[in-house]
Amino acid sequence: MKKLIAILFLLFLGSTANANKNPGDEQLDTSPDKVRPMPGQEYGGGMYWSHVPVICGMTGVVQEYLSRNDFILENVSVGRKGANQHGEPVYMVSYFLNKDKTQSIAVITSPSGLESCMMFKSFDLKLSGEAT
Repeated sequence: MKKLIAILFLLFLGSTANANKNPGDEQLDTSPDKVRPMPGQEYGGGMYWSHVPVICGMTGVVQEYLSRNDFILENVSVGRKGANQHGEPVYMVSYFLNKDKTQSIAVITSPSGLESCMMFKSFDLKLSGEAT
């Protein structure tokens, strides 16, 4: 009976240690045989699809955040299937600046228009033509 309990305890410890490992803790292997090429186009140079942390929500909620924090739409563009300029539209990209133009947020909106994701919020923005 003691052996069974000891084995179960060791199994539990092993599974707990594995469960506590965070995604991304392992070193990223970008060797050519490990990198998944982007579908539809060959970009080369070791580029690959990634799992990027983004903040998503219903489009109205994201718009409310942008409005509440004084972000103003700067430009809009369309993402197309296969990253091909003639591909079918598959998402919309909106780029926002705050009122004093020192922060930016890029937002991607799904084809349905129901969900949007803030890809990044950046600070200390310098626009073209400004002194650095």
